[in-house]
Formats: sequence, structure tokens, C-alpha cells
Amino acid sequence: MIRFATVLIIVSILGISLSFAATNGESRQLQAIHVVMDNNYPPFVFLGADNKVQGILVDQWRLWEQKTGVKAEIHAMDWDEALRRMRAGEFDVIDTVFLTEARTQFLDYLPPYQKIEVPIYFDREISGITDAASLKGFAVGVKAGDAAIEVLKRNGIDSLVLYNSYEALVQAAMERKITVFVVDAPPAHYFLHKMGIQERFRHSDPLYVGEFHRAVRKGDSAMLSVVHQGFSRITPQEYQEIEQKWYGKDVFGAIPMRQMLAVAAVIAILVAGLAVWNRSLRRAVVQRTEALNKSEKRSRALVEAMPDMLFRLSHDGTFLDCQADEKLLLLSPEQFIGKKIAEALPPELAEQTGHHLKQAIETGEMQRYEYSLSLEGTSRYFESRMVRSGPEEVLAVVRDVTERKHLEEQLIQSQKMEAVGILAGGVAHEFNNILQAVINSAHLLQMRYQKQADVYRVASDIIELSNRAANLTRDLLAFSRKQVIMPRVIDLNEIVFSTGKVFEQMAGEGIILAMSVYPDKLRVNADFGQMQQVLLSIMNNARDAMPTGGTVSVGTYPDEYAFPDDSGNTVFCPCAVLEVRDAGAGIDAKHIKHIFEPFYTTKEVGKGVGLGLAVAYGIVKQHKGEIEVTSSDKGAVFRVVLPLLQSALHTVQKADMAFPIGHGETLLLVEDDESVRLATAQLLSTFGYIVFAASGSEEAIAYVRRNPLKASLALIDVIMPGMNGAEVRESLLAISPKLKVIFLSGYPQDALQDRQLADVPFLSKPIMPIDLLEMIKKVLSEDRSA
Repeated sequence: MIRFATVLIIVSILGISLSFAATNGESRQLQAIHVVMDNNYPPFVFLGADNKVQGILVDQWRLWEQKTGVKAEIHAMDWDEALRRMRAGEFDVIDTVFLTEARTQFLDYLPPYQKIEVPIYFDREISGITDAASLKGFAVGVKAGDAAIEVLKRNGIDSLVLYNSYEALVQAAMERKITVFVVDAPPAHYFLHKMGIQERFRHSDPLYVGEFHRAVRKGDSAMLSVVHQGFSRITPQEYQEIEQKWYGKDVFGAIPMRQMLAVAAVIAILVAGLAVWNRSLRRAVVQRTEALNKSEKRSRALVEAMPDMLFRLSHDGTFLDCQADEKLLLLSPEQFIGKKIAEALPPELAEQTGHHLKQAIETGEMQRYEYSLSLEGTSRYFESRMVRSGPEEVLAVVRDVTERKHLEEQLIQSQKMEAVGILAGGVAHEFNNILQAVINSAHLLQMRYQKQADVYRVASDIIELSNRAANLTRDLLAFSRKQVIMPRVIDLNEIVFSTGKVFEQMAGEGIILAMSVYPDKLRVNADFGQMQQVLLSIMNNARDAMPTGGTVSVGTYPDEYAFPDDSGNTVFCPCAVLEVRDAGAGIDAKHIKHIFEPFYTTKEVGKGVGLGLAVAYGIVKQHKGEIEVTSSDKGAVFRVVLPLLQSALHTVQKADMAFPIGHGETLLLVEDDESVRLATAQLLSTFGYIVFAASGSEEAIAYVRRNPLKASLALIDVIMPGMNGAEVRESLLAISPKLKVIFLSGYPQDALQDRQLADVPFLSKPIMPIDLLEMIKKVLSEDRSA
């Protein structure tokens, strides 16, 4: 019996020890966890000046690491993206998350650790907003993915404007793009004060009070336990020290009793000396009066130093005072005083000013309006703010906003260019599909009618014209910023001749083009279309520098230039120089250092936005070249310097190569464009392949489901109605895991920005048959060798 009891005690002790070891062993076995959270929620978490994540929660997680010995890798990002990627299973823990019904479907929550009030913020000129119901009819700004969206929609508020972060939302409020928004109180107060607009907004009582939680993936109880135990080991004092670091300390703390007694004694002494103070009161009044006079002088000096113009007007519209730069006035400041509005201002401006003066007097609200004046032959724009400053006076503060107006016009122009770029990119994509069908059909004609010279020649002409059209689409895609550079070995002289023909058509009267190129070929590795764009931008700039006419001289020659090598050292290397001269008045030295900056232009408003040379600079830098400008009173000289290829490199035309032949392999072609589908299928069949052509995702998936082992390779168009190419590939591989895939698209791969395309063979339309056949052969060969 004693032996049995002893055994029982030993077993119990071992069980308790093993249980304790298992609990503590979880964190020891775990090397690291991935934590995701908002990147813009001060002071809890935000990016510092060095772009590193910091804040209360970051420090708490670092302390958690010390307590558990487990590395916490913190990933901070836009909240909507954080939720999406947590739901996709990319992270172990999500922090700064409110508990909502929708989120409980994929998250298990730890206890709350911070209450967060969520008020409604609104412009102080708006009244009557008290709760969610009072928001109807307003466009309400919210952060994408925020719990506030669910609360607002539950209350019937659907007119929501989404922003990626609280900072972007408050920035929009500062720019008056929105006047009502729902933001968690801590970041709202931080950004309102940071942007200096806290006085412009009021807030309601909390719309609701949320709570910060940490949460793990649904069902991950082990991770939930590790995280919870780690934070439970942090003491209240340690939490307090972290919060005190980020919230700061009070300037004055609680006053100890001894100090309070000392203060009381001082007060008693002051009371006792009241009689003495009364005697010196008259002297203090005199000193105070002198101080006020000095203060008034300082205030006036400050007003005079301000760039704004200040006007004081009586209620009947008489100018009482004027503090302004005379260059921005129609009259001298002294001439304004005593005159009525109608006497001092042009009729239209006088009527506008009189109207706002009356409104300021009657409503007591600030009046804001804009107007323009012609001063010294130049139009200037002004913004006036008028407010009642006393029973009988109105104060008007006027600011010159001409520069701001010009910047707004440039912004509008750049937005127009972006819109045109998007349109051009779409047109180029569709055009590439058409060209694909034309090129495939033309090559088939060549093959079938090799012995009929007239038919063969027509097919060759079609291919040549299609290649020219393909170059045009590449230019459109380059303009829309959806085209990567496609360098090849070219002769710099060809660029000059080709671009010169274009320039002569658009140069205008009085402009003469003189070309002087190097007699031998200057071979460089460059994108032909983009270098044409560079040269044309520089030539257009030279033309604009000679409004009355003149000669634009373009030349090429070899030289040596100091290029930086990979280690940062300067090495002299052979180069090819493209030089453009004009006979204009030259460029002022103060403009030369800014000439390649975006939106910098010395032309009149409406004559350009300053992007041409900036784009040229970027293209040349992409080609590892340099662009320089010098100027004198005889004109400006632009030089584009590119590395010169020394070896006799020759481009090989793939049209002269032998076409790879298939051996009866089955190919699945998924293409929604019928003409491209038919022409490509016929081409592949001609070269020894069995082709099943599907018009879309459903037909392709159904075919592979019926014949899971039949197709060796799938050719899939990336952009299609319904499922896109990446989704079709995923569905096909789920049925036939060994199926090889090549993606096809009218856009280049870099422009598609889809990570699922990164490791898959890709061809950009229009595709030459030789390129398509070689890619198919390469992929199938890799499959056999594997």
C-alpha cells in the first residue's frame, strides 16, 4: 500500500512538471512570430522621420520579446491591407484591431487593453451634427477597413469617402475636400494639431467607444496562449513607463504639502505688503503705459513685415487704414485712406467687395473671395478674407495667390496628361491584340506561298507594317508609363534621321533643321522609340527658343566621358554624343540648374507644363547615360551622352532563323479575342502541335477537367473577362498540377503589377512567331529535362 502511494505521488509530480514545461516550452520552441498592425495610429504606432515604425505598441512588443524569448517581427501598413493580408493567413497576430461581428469570423481575440473613443468631427461652420442619424446627406470621410464603416452602415449612412490612412483623411479635411469625418480620437487629435487646423473643427460625443485588441487566426489557440502569457508577464509599472515615454510628463506635478505651506506663507507676506504695493501703483501704471506703446510699435512693425495686405474699412465702405506693398496696389497706401470702395477700386471689384463687406457686417462671419487685377501688364490673383473687427470696423486681409493659381493650373494639366496616358495605354493594349492576329496570319501566308513571289512580298510588307505599328503601340505604352525600356543595338545616326523627318513636319515657318552626323555607325544599346522621344523633346525646346525663326543644328560624334562604375569610381569610357544647338537668346544661369526638374518652365502659362525635358532626363538616366546643357548669348547646347559599344555588334533578325517544330504535343490556348485565337491556333497547328483553343476560363477549365493529362502546356491571355489569367492558371493547376503555363498579354509584364505572374514565362503582344515557338520549345524542354 505504501509502495502504491509513493508511485502515485511520483506520477502526480511528473504530470505537474510536464504540464508546466509544456506551457513554457511553447514559447521556447517558437523562434519568431509575424505581427501586423496599422502604420499610422499615433501615439500607438506610426512611422518616424527615418521611416521606421515606432510608438507605444512597438515598445510593448519589444518588452514582450524579452519576456518570452520569441522574436516579434512587426509589419506596419495601411489598415485595409493589414486586415486583408491577416485574413489571407500571412501573419500570426494582428494588433490595433476593434472587435466586430464580421471579424470574429476569422479572428480569435485576446482581452481588450485600451478603450478608444470614436467621435464625429465636423467643420466649425457646420452645426446640428450630434449622432449617426444627423450625418445623412453628408459625404463622410472614413479610413478603409475601419470598424466605423460597419457602425455607420448599420445606421443607414452609405455616403462614405474612403482613405488609406487617418493622416490622408485629415489631410483631405485640411484641403477642404471633406468637412465631416469619423476618426478614432487619439490619431485625430494628433494630426489635427500637426497640420495646425484643430481650431477649424469640432467633434460630437463619441459615436461609439471601441477597444483595442490583439487577435490571432481563428482556431490558433496555441498562438493565442503564447501571446497572452507574454503580455501577462509585463508589470503595470513597465506598461506605465512605456506610456509615459510617448504621452510625456506633466509640466507641473502634484504640489507637496510642504510647498503648499510655503506658498501660503508667501501669500501672507504679499497681503501684508499690499499697502506698500498701492504706493507704487501709480509708478507701475506709467511703466505699463510705456510698455504698451512699445508693444504697439512692435505689432505695427510685425504687420508691416507681413507679405499680406491689411485694410481697415468702416461700415459704409470707407478705407480707414492700409498696410501693403505698393507694387500690389492700384493706388499708393496713402491714397486709399478716406476713399470709398467705389472710388478706389475698379467697378466689378468694387461691387464684389461691397457685397462681402455687407455680408461680414450682417452675419458676423468671415467672408472669403478671390479676384484678379492687371498690374504692370501682368495678371495677378488675390484672395481676400474679410471679418468684422469691431462695432464700426471691418478688417480685410488680402494675399497674393498668383503662384498658387499657376501651380493649380499645372496640376490640372498633369492630371489631364495622366488621363490621356491611361487612354493611350488602353488603346495600345487592344491594338496589340489586333496586331497579333495580323502578324500570325502574315507569317502563315509566307509559309504557304513561298514560291509565289507576289504573295510572299505582300505578306512581307504586312509584317513590316505590323512591326511599325508595334513600335507605335510601344510609344503609346511609354507615354502611359506602362512600357519598360526595350534596349537593342542601334545606330545613333538612325535616331537623328528618323526624328528629323518628324521634326520637319512640325517645326513651323522660319525653322531650319541642319543635320551633321558622324560618317561611321555609332552603335549604342538603347530603346529606339524612347531615344526618339528624348531627341524630339530637345529639338522642340530649341525651336521654342527661337520664336522668330532660326536654325536647329543636330549632330553626332564619338568622344570619351567619365562614367561612374559599379563601385562608384569615375572611369573614362568611349561614348556616343548626340548634340542639339539653337540660335536663340540662351538660358539664364538661374534657370539652368532647374531645367530638368518636373514642372519647371520659363514659358508663358498655357505654353507648356515643364515635363518634356524632365522625361528626357529620366529616359537618358535609365539608359545609364548623361544629359547636359550649356548656354551663351548665342544660344543653348544640349548634349546626350551614351556608352558606345566598341565591338562590331550586329542585330540578328529572327525572321532568318529556322522555326522550331513541335512533335504532336497538345497545347491549350486560352484567348478571348477570336481573331487572335484563330490565327494563333492555326500557326501552332502548322508547326506540329495539336491545339485546343478556348475562348475563356470556363471552356478551358472544362477541357482540362475532361482531359487532365492530355495538355502539356497552356498559353493563357492575362487580361480576359471574368477570371484573369492568374486565376485561370490556379484553377487549371488544381486539376492538372504538372501543366506548364505561358502568359500572353498586350501589356508588358512590369505594367501588370501582379505578383502571381513573376515566376511564369511571359510574352508581350504582338509576338513574333519565332519568339512564341522558341518559348514553347524552351518550356517543354525544361519539363522533359526535369
